[in-house]
Amino acid sequence: MNSGGVVLSPDTAYLNENEIRDAEVKRRQTLMAQVAFTFSGITFVYLVVITALLPGVTPAKVVTLLASLSYGAIGWFCQYRHHYIKCGLGIVFVTLSCAFAASLTNGGLEGYVTPVFIATPIAAALFLNRLATAIATASVIGCFVLQIVLENNGFVSPTIYSPEVVRYAALYMLTFATIACAAGLSYFAQDSNKRFRSLITAHRRLYEMTQTLDHSAHHDPLTGLANRKKLQKELDERLADVRVGAGNLCVFHIDLDKFKEVNDTQGHLVGDGVLQTAAKIMTDHFRKGEMIARIGGDEFIVLKTLSPEDNAADIQESCEKLIKKLRAPMRVMGIECQIGASMGYVYSAAPGTPENLLIGNADIALYEAKRSGGGVAYRFTSVMRQGFEDKIEMIAEIEKALAEDRIECVLQPQVSFATGEIVGAEALCRVNDPEFGLCLPEAFFSYAEDAGVIDRVDWLVMKKALRTLTEVRAQGIKLPCVSLNVSAKSLRSARYASHLNASIKAFGLTASDVVVEVLETLLIQSDTDQAAITIRSLRALGIRVVIDDFGTGQTSLGNLAKLEIDGLKIDRSLVPDVSCARSVRLAKAVLTLSASLDVPAVFEGIETVEQYRLIQEMGCEGVQGFFVGKPMNSAAFIDWCHSYGKSEVHRLNEELVTALGS
Repeated sequence: MNSGGVVLSPDTAYLNENEIRDAEVKRRQTLMAQVAFTFSGITFVYLVVITALLPGVTPAKVVTLLASLSYGAIGWFCQYRHHYIKCGLGIVFVTLSCAFAASLTNGGLEGYVTPVFIATPIAAALFLNRLATAIATASVIGCFVLQIVLENNGFVSPTIYSPEVVRYAALYMLTFATIACAAGLSYFAQDSNKRFRSLITAHRRLYEMTQTLDHSAHHDPLTGLANRKKLQKELDERLADVRVGAGNLCVFHIDLDKFKEVNDTQGHLVGDGVLQTAAKIMTDHFRKGEMIARIGGDEFIVLKTLSPEDNAADIQESCEKLIKKLRAPMRVMGIECQIGASMGYVYSAAPGTPENLLIGNADIALYEAKRSGGGVAYRFTSVMRQGFEDKIEMIAEIEKALAEDRIECVLQPQVSFATGEIVGAEALCRVNDPEFGLCLPEAFFSYAEDAGVIDRVDWLVMKKALRTLTEVRAQGIKLPCVSLNVSAKSLRSARYASHLNASIKAFGLTASDVVVEVLETLLIQSDTDQAAITIRSLRALGIRVVIDDFGTGQTSLGNLAKLEIDGLKIDRSLVPDVSCARSVRLAKAVLTLSASLDVPAVFEGIETVEQYRLIQEMGCEGVQGFFVGKPMNSAAFIDWCHSYGKSEVHRLNEELVTALGS
């Protein structure tokens, strides 16, 4: 499952800024070059027209020719970066200086260059900035004043043409200059309109991009639901309403059951389709206005503002309906998939309830729903929080025990009904508590799994069990093997079999000295499941594998069909009650199944002599339980082995064997 959005790094943003700036500079360079070449063309046409109207070579015409050439040079110079301002000022300077020089030789202000003076500030206003326009205007006024002063003092050469011709030419040139300015204004207006439309288009695109980025930043890309960021914002707003008394808020935490199995076995594409289908089911189930967020993986949060009509029974019923909808088979990419859901929910009953605590309480309720087997919806209670805090405390204690090497291994013996001999011992985990000594806290393994350290516990107990086996044998005691419990996490490690084999050799033992007990509740998906691969690898190394706690899982026969095993350890819940005929028949049925599969069976949890006698009469191969021996540390186990021949169990076993033999 993927998620994500558009991310611009500072470097990328900087490069884009530079590109935009370069494009603007290039546009201005081009515009200024067009202005310069246009002025060059206009001046040249002006020179041609004046020469046609007023033949002859005059200093004014020579100056005009030089101006035309200067404009062309400025247009060429515009190709260089960042010089467009200088070029614009150059155009204004050339226009003013050439017009002034030409007027001095052609009758002063009455000459036909006066319109050029007037056109200069107009051109500056069109193509330059306000400062250049002000300078050009001031310069024109200065030229007019200077022309008057020079003319009054006899420094202006009279025109060689008649006043009528000069006025006619001046009128013509004024018209020409007006047309040129109008053309410039039209060009400028068209360019401005084009730029305005471009700005509107860019603004529209920027708005659309902003909306897209905002949606990406606040929504899950796979399902289209809100993400954590939007959830937090929405939660803050709704809690603010709750604080001012505007209704109540209910927070639901939903987790999809069996999604991981579907995702692992059918692939991520199908898994993504399942998530999308589940999201649509939730969207259709909840009313409009109730926010649904995917906070990661297969977990969802729903915020529901409660109305006065909503009551606890309705909320619970709504949850159960949603769970039923999510449990129904769904077809994704032509594959039928079946998942489920567990839910935890909480009310923000007290105004001012911290949002983190609110979601945390919903999560605690979800945890309790999952721990009960899933497929249910639980409302948060204060008792749950106490249990959660106990869990956190227990996880911390487990971490501390591992760090301080207080995880110990004890052995519980197994004996054979047929011979009465000790046939093995199961290595069990205990925590060495500074106050209470060796003990196994309730739900220890469940908490270790929650903490993600169950595999570390497995390895630690395994090494201590192998060491204890060598110590027991060093005392001359014949202990055929030791049984190791393995968690699902360890079993699904691709290196478990090789590491166990290496540890066995490191202690000078052989594969036949070890039995691995696999919990029957372990769900084997297929032959390609890593757990099944590990079991086959263990058996290939000569390490026996038995199913532990047989009869407690929901897939007992399914696992037996998928796996090749070397024995069964029947759970204490199936130990027959001598006073209950149905219980006895069930125990016999399990032993019959074991015999039909040709695998030996050992009963766990035997605590009374009556149970011992009954199990032995049923033909069970072995037995383990408090009646035989409690879990013991290495020293106590060695003492028990030495005294076993004189124990009640041994005498009872001999009596049973003799009675059956006779």
